Amino acid sequence: MDLLESLRSEEGRVERMHGSSLQGSSSSRSLHRSKSQRRLCDDRKMHRFTVQHLNKKKLSAYYHDLYHTLLNVPAYRFLFLFISCYLVMYTVFACFYMMQPKHCVSNVQKFSHALWFSVHTAATIGYGHQSPDPDCLMVNLGILAEVLTSALMQAALFGLVFARFATPSKRGSTIKFSSCMVCHKNADGKHVLAFRLANLRHHQLLRPRVSMLMVRKVLLNEEETETDYVYHHLKVETVSGESTVWVGLPSILIHVIDESSPFQKVAHNLVELEDSEVEFVILLDGIDEMTSTAMQARHSYSPEDIRWNHRFVGILNRGVHGALQVNYAQFDATVPCEPFSHHVSLT
Repeated sequence: MDLLESLRSEEGRVERMHGSSLQGSSSSRSLHRSKSQRRLCDDRKMHRFTVQHLNKKKLSAYYHDLYHTLLNVPAYRFLFLFISCYLVMYTVFACFYMMQPKHCVSNVQKFSHALWFSVHTAATIGYGHQSPDPDCLMVNLGILAEVLTSALMQAALFGLVFARFATPSKRGSTIKFSSCMVCHKNADGKHVLAFRLANLRHHQLLRPRVSMLMVRKVLLNEEETETDYVYHHLKVETVSGESTVWVGLPSILIHVIDESSPFQKVAHNLVELEDSEVEFVILLDGIDEMTSTAMQARHSYSPEDIRWNHRFVGILNRGVHGALQVNYAQFDATVPCEPFSHHVSLT
């Protein structure tokens, strides 16, 4: 009995024990996993991993790298900070103007007047019926300080706004990964793990490179009280055997499970795969040709995402005008492969 058959048999045994179908069993395992084990890659936040860092000097580390901290804070926090900076500046200088003699700033009778004068000064709108007395040195020095502070703050904050909009992590959300992986035998009789990816935009990625990591848990002592997580690089190639990827068309990428594959050493049965908390992390690196910025798209798969002895269906066809068309409605669709021989083994 080879690897694929043993894994499928183990999956069927688990289904019968739970008294459910394949879909129901996979759903229950996925639900259990979502409660106890989060994936390393969060599809909702393409630029972040879900690894939590404990017992570190978090605030000091973030303050020393304030630029990237402000780039990565959630949008609502950044908006709050953006508005707060201006309000604080307006308020501080309004208090300064209120402390000056009445004749130094005309028509400033209360705090709201001083606040409006501060806004006019910072934004260089033009004073109108409010104006400073040129003979009041402190007021004019305050106006100079507010204008310089406003210019520096505007340059810094609007630079951050542009950087947040231009971040290449958003480009990664336009790379689509299949929701599942498949495991089947190729034309050479070897088992392969396969997934599909596509570039949803029309402009291309320059020098794309796909990496596949297998992350798993290992025990450090016999009492099983200490664990660690290690990762292995899995060789990835196209179905035609090419090591380079072109994302002009949707591509199916495979990892051949042979004697050199780290996956073969741990893929004995489904229970062991789940106990080892195996997870496959896919990384697509490239350079966007429109902005010339480096980007990375990420996705991860767990063992319950694998459809055994299935293959992806074709999604490319010629349209009525002769152009190639991609049917994304079938992007995740798979079909069972032909019955495989029990006499073919991985070794």
